[in-house]
Amino acid sequence: MAPKYTLDAVDKHLKDITELQLLFGGKTIILGGDFRQIPPVVPKAGRSEILNVSKSSPLLTENVKASSGGIGWSNFLIQLRNGELQNDSNVVKVPDDMLSSGDIADEMFGDIVTLEDMSAAVGRSILTPRNFDSLEINNKVLSKLPGQEKIYRSIDKAMNDETEANNDTEYSLEFLNSLTLQEYPPHELHLKKGAVIMLLRNLRVNQGLCNGRRLTVAHMDRYILGCKIVTGANKGEYVLIPRIIFCPPAYDTSPCRFKRRQFPLLKELYAGSTVVFQATLELLAIPGVRRIRISRRTFAWKEMITHGFTAVFNVENTAVM
Repeated sequence: MAPKYTLDAVDKHLKDITELQLLFGGKTIILGGDFRQIPPVVPKAGRSEILNVSKSSPLLTENVKASSGGIGWSNFLIQLRNGELQNDSNVVKVPDDMLSSGDIADEMFGDIVTLEDMSAAVGRSILTPRNFDSLEINNKVLSKLPGQEKIYRSIDKAMNDETEANNDTEYSLEFLNSLTLQEYPPHELHLKKGAVIMLLRNLRVNQGLCNGRRLTVAHMDRYILGCKIVTGANKGEYVLIPRIIFCPPAYDTSPCRFKRRQFPLLKELYAGSTVVFQATLELLAIPGVRRIRISRRTFAWKEMITHGFTAVFNVENTAVM
């Protein structure tokens, strides 16, 4: 969820714009998600620090799950959230109609075999919290699509404010290439014409090129990609995506810090970003995602508790899971 400072900033800006001292300037604000299960993300923070930036009391006291799932799905979510579904072993049984019956990738995308079917992929996702697993699933299904695959490799360089000149010998290029960090695109970006991808950085917000925007590949050049936006108000527009430099965030204190020059894209045709861009599953709130699957084999127990709750509370009914 957003930290309390974000909500306070929106409240102040709307009051300033409308010149009204009503809550949020008198505008209706809809907050998605669950404040009790999804705390704000604070890098390297302890429990008390996370609680400190959380909104202590919700602005909305009534939550109505208005969807085709009806009251039954809403009651299931309430019981799950309140811890009323556990058995004697403190295990929650997943309903049979939410379980996958076979290969999860084939089940979700087996019917997409031509470029004409690609529009159906925009509304489907496989969730996994780890980059490695999402890349593996994406590459598996991408290989089944028609057309020639093109691989774009990044340029990586170790960095350190004091000893940057000597870092190239401390960390080999092969080692840097093998790393796939949370905020970085992969070293090798496998693409085909028509593949669905997700933008990882804000490039031109006024044109719809913002973090999380989904596109399809229309043209592949050596230094630039031509894409079409497939979600949002700018849907259908043709845009050009250049390579940019990714640097570690200021709070990153890891000994191996490096820069990566790559297209700011994540191949999200099947898993990882339609999805989850690595740190969070809250991207499920993006309009257009109508069908998701959770890859159970990639979740540790702690991850299943955290991300499993997020996934369940962001879908409309059991037919979507």
